[in-house]
Amino acid sequence: MDNTHIFVEILENGGVTKGDILMLHSSYSPIKSFFESPSTLINQLLDYLGPEGTLLMPAFNFTAWSNTHYFDILETQSEMGVLTETARLKKDSIRTKHPIYSFIVFGKLQKEFLACDDRGAFGDNSVFALFHKLNGQIMSIGLSFNSSFSLHHYVELKAGIDYRRIKEFSGIYVDIDRIPIIKTYSMFVRANIKYKTIIAPGLEILQSKRIINDLYFNGVKIDFCRAKVYYDNIYPMVTSNPELFYQKS
Repeated sequence: MDNTHIFVEILENGGVTKGDILMLHSSYSPIKSFFESPSTLINQLLDYLGPEGTLLMPAFNFTAWSNTHYFDILETQSEMGVLTETARLKKDSIRTKHPIYSFIVFGKLQKEFLACDDRGAFGDNSVFALFHKLNGQIMSIGLSFNSSFSLHHYVELKAGIDYRRIKEFSGIYVDIDRIPIIKTYSMFVRANIKYKTIIAPGLEILQSKRIINDLYFNGVKIDFCRAKVYYDNIYPMVTSNPELFYQKS
């Protein structure tokens, strides 16, 4: 079944433009019957964005660096689903540096995002900081709010919230030069195990105000929001009403 025209219409209505910078969070299972393969979906997005566009897909891995203390930028798998692992293996992709919060990047701004090597993932030299500066478009396919919108942690760090803290991890890091070295990176973790991240209530407020735009592709919900719009609306909510974004057991 060829759904290309429907998918393009969804992108257009969601505010994604030719030459855009798109950060895609995704679950492939609810949409797999509409595409020939995961690669087909990725290629359709790249065709739509065109040569001036840039596509970012999370290749986060929360166990390799924090548990086994070993990360290989070419070999460590993504834990973010089949679409991201398919993207990681494509020849025209690059992977950003952070061993926990890495992104697969296609397109014009690959070098700029590859240059982002923030020790803490959400700092001033992070992928998230550059994405915010360039006002990229967030797109989430078939996921709950609690499983998407990773830019939220960047906002929390900027807001100086107290329910998260920075935790450092050191390990063996193998970059594209294939020379293992010891490096230290950090993760923005819960300040206490009793704190559980639940960002959906805050994002549902944005959705009700049409700040987050939700559309449907063959019954599958797809959410869209510009980085600066998200930041400017979530920041005051995080600072004035932080209880919207976590639960304490």
